[in-house]
Amino acid sequence: EKIEGFFDACATAGLDGQQGVVIPRQNVGDLQLRRDVVAACRAGRFAVWGVDTIHHIVELLMDRPAGAQGPDGTYPEGTVLRAAVDRAEQLWQASLRPGGAEP
Repeated sequence: EKIEGFFDACATAGLDGQQGVVIPRQNVGDLQLRRDVVAACRAGRFAVWGVDTIHHIVELLMDRPAGAQGPDGTYPEGTVLRAAVDRAEQLWQASLRPGGAEP
């Protein structure tokens, strides 16, 4: 019912193929959705994404790899987690400056 309620809200605003819901992959087989929701999914106007981990959600929503930590403890360039670590480092460095000014 919650998926269908969200679908209805999206349909009222206008389905553009960007809307959808994220659910645990293990629940995908248990779904019993209305025909109009299924039809919209088949037509690419709405999506139900089944995911296994938070990393999958990050990749889905950010449209780039989450990143896996390497043996040296760093994340690859271009990944969400690398960007997060880099930003946290910038904020930490800024907190050490008088007044906390960012570079």
